Amino acid sequence: MAQLGNTGGLKPEYYSMGKGKLFNITETNKLSIGLYLTLWTTWENFCRELFVIELAESPESIICSRVKKFRNIRSAEQIAQKMAEHIDHPSSFFDWHDFAKIIERSKLYIGDTNVFTQSGIDKSKLKTLFKIRNRIAHNSDKAKDDFIKIITGPPFELGAQKRQGMSPGSLLCAKGLWPNRRPNEPVFIGLLEIIVKNIEILIP
Repeated sequence: MAQLGNTGGLKPEYYSMGKGKLFNITETNKLSIGLYLTLWTTWENFCRELFVIELAESPESIICSRVKKFRNIRSAEQIAQKMAEHIDHPSSFFDWHDFAKIIERSKLYIGDTNVFTQSGIDKSKLKTLFKIRNRIAHNSDKAKDDFIKIITGPPFELGAQKRQGMSPGSLLCAKGLWPNRRPNEPVFIGLLEIIVKNIEILIP
């Protein structure tokens, strides 16, 4: 949360863009991309760390329910950390971007009732955020197609003129669009608020 707080603290500078201001448009686009990658990485790391805590401490978890006595007070946490490194092996590489998979994983290893299953977090919003992240990080045809789909259709639904030349950076800087549709607020701020809200849901 502290890291996200630092990101949110850039709001005043974020609005200071344009000719004669603190950042020009090109600089703001690049800044937005860097901040967004940091935002998404922070979210994934948060999910992983919370999963480890739940796995190590929940009485219903596969660790706590099967191991009756630990060698030292950190043994459960150490086991949970190791499990989180290769939790889906050998079926797939582990990842933390798909919240639906995190919920499935939590049911299997922590129990049916846990912070992830009870959160009610909007998974469709997170999928949109991940597609923006992928377009920044990858130049594959799939990443390009997914990005075009979200700006052409839901949730952004931009007309032909607005989406012409639209890049991830320019989308993050665009104002008055999904998710908050506030006239003077960049998209990035709305996406930041989604992540912060999700963290507050998981840790009230």
